[in-house]
Amino acid sequence: MSERRFTISYSGRKVGPGFDPPPMQDIAICLGRICRFSGNCKVFYPVLLHSFVVADLVPPPAKVYALLHDASECVLGDIPSPHKATFQKQFEGEFFSDLIRTHDLPALTANVASSVHKADKDALIGEFFTVGPYGIEKYAPSPRNFRAERLIEQYLAHYKVEDCIRPDGEAVLEFHRRLSLYKNFVERAHENDNCGNSAD
Repeated sequence: MSERRFTISYSGRKVGPGFDPPPMQDIAICLGRICRFSGNCKVFYPVLLHSFVVADLVPPPAKVYALLHDASECVLGDIPSPHKATFQKQFEGEFFSDLIRTHDLPALTANVASSVHKADKDALIGEFFTVGPYGIEKYAPSPRNFRAERLIEQYLAHYKVEDCIRPDGEAVLEFHRRLSLYKNFVERAHENDNCGNSAD
């Protein structure tokens, strides 16, 4: 039997198919160092800030899933969707499922998944008109998402490159603050569902 293939995360953990997800700190650091559009942006715009925008565009119960939706890129890197192979898409789904299970989060529902997918697309459209490669805006689907564009511009103005790439950078710390807050949103929504479903 051949040895499983793996890469090494920031803190030295083996990661890849068949291995546990890396710690959230490793994910935050890595996403802060990976540039969107495979590095072809007009400015340095990391996946970490993209994740903040996607989280801002969904309702509270979906925010933690939006924050983590690209976490698998800490293993695969940022591969543009048109070039992703089937096994890469499969790994993304398995990684995400393992990650939320590891952190005791409820499984993704169809409604939440749809919300995150739409927000991800809206954030991408916003990036076409703000940080994407030169000329990419002519390929953007309609309509434009001005809310996403404003959020992108706000985060670029607020966070310096060092805030994203340093292990103790402000954007990395913000990831952890949001993770804690968003997990509370999910817990409260779950409690409310249980109360609503309980017998009088």
